[in-house]
Amino acid sequence: MSLTSVLDRRSPCKEQPDESLKLPLPQHQANAVDQEIRDFPPNLCQAAKTVAAHAGKHESISRTRRRNRPLLVSLVSTVSLVAIIMLWYLCKAFRSTKRASGETTRRLSYEATQEDGDEMSRILEQCVEMEEDLGIFFSRPPSPLDAEPSAKIAKLVSMLNEAATEHEQMVKVASTSHETSTRAMKTLPYSSSLQAFTGKNKAIPAPNLEPCPCVTMTSGATGAQGVQETASTTLDNARKPRCEPSTSSSLETPPSAGEKSEPSKRRNKLEHPFVRLPVLESDVIPRMVEPALVFRPDHANTLSYSELHTLRNLFAKEKLNQRDADTLVVELENLAARFWCLAQRGFEKTSPTFASATLGGYFLAFDFIVRANEVLGDSMQLSAWWGKFISAFETDYSFTPPSRFSRIATRFHGKLAARLLDALRIYKSGKRPPVDDVIEIKRMLLFSPHSSPLFKDTQWDTWRADDYHFRKFPPHIFDMFV
Repeated sequence: MSLTSVLDRRSPCKEQPDESLKLPLPQHQANAVDQEIRDFPPNLCQAAKTVAAHAGKHESISRTRRRNRPLLVSLVSTVSLVAIIMLWYLCKAFRSTKRASGETTRRLSYEATQEDGDEMSRILEQCVEMEEDLGIFFSRPPSPLDAEPSAKIAKLVSMLNEAATEHEQMVKVASTSHETSTRAMKTLPYSSSLQAFTGKNKAIPAPNLEPCPCVTMTSGATGAQGVQETASTTLDNARKPRCEPSTSSSLETPPSAGEKSEPSKRRNKLEHPFVRLPVLESDVIPRMVEPALVFRPDHANTLSYSELHTLRNLFAKEKLNQRDADTLVVELENLAARFWCLAQRGFEKTSPTFASATLGGYFLAFDFIVRANEVLGDSMQLSAWWGKFISAFETDYSFTPPSRFSRIATRFHGKLAARLLDALRIYKSGKRPPVDDVIEIKRMLLFSPHSSPLFKDTQWDTWRADDYHFRKFPPHIFDMFV
């Protein structure tokens, strides 16, 4: 029998002994146990009770821990879940703030959802606006020279041959006319007096002769169209084989070589395809331009220069029939509507490199509109829509001139942007800039290696070919822009 059982049974401090331990013992053993119990220290009972109490308390703590363990696991899981949810909300709020500030998230996904569709539409609109500012990746009409390189070369060679043939015919006609006039002058009386010139190229008056009408220039014409019509009349009169003699008492003094070169030079510049003007046939009545069609917003999201190419083809003609005049009015309305919508959106004005592409498009559009006004006259009805139209094109600003240490391309774009702004200010007044400036600016746009990629495209090959034909050789003008 163990000591604990004996203590539980015999201890005087135990109020209720354990019933399960009441077993009969032999007398001598019971006496020995009683003696041992009496020999124990007095505080043994209290020590036994303390040990038993600590054992029970430890067992109670263990049972409490086992009961609280699932609760602790649940609490930890709940806290973790709440932390994850809070982090997710914070990330979502941060993304919303970035979108509100203008940053657009672009995903490589093609899920057919409404949200993704709207997002892709916004991205496309931003790309279109960027194309307009940079002048790259644009939609364009098919060009007649947009073919294989060999086809382009063959087309260009044929066009140059045609221009050379026309030039030879003109030279032949001019030489024939000159020889005929010389023979006629020799048969006139007092023809020897025509040989008498002073050192300052002044002729001695010859009696009984009047000026030949084929060499008389009309000085009453005003404006570019009047000068062109005068030049055309002079060419027609120059082809007449002879001049009739007269009884006038004086002869108009023939101009010197220097005096001849200026009208001829002026006439040639007015015939350049970049600035020339066609005329309407006598029975043509053009339609009136409608202001409501000029300010329609249907071209707001499209960028195309098809109207410019159509107008270039119309202005390349000598005369316009009724169909050509109607087409001219329609294309002018479309051109004005397209560029008015583009000007409403504005563009980046801080850098000449980005601005030159947009300003170049404005320049070409204004050039055709103002030239068409000289062709159509009152049919343009400028007073009904011109003020509202030009108010969308801001030109009251300037760019900081690049330093002489800047790159060649930077200096080129700075000079080009400044000249474009000056020309646009003149166009907005309803007038045309000087012919030399218009031709030079168009050459800067179309021929310079530093020009915007927009104007290096093959859709402008026909424009470059026009200048080739007029000059009879490619223009070497790049050095003046550096």
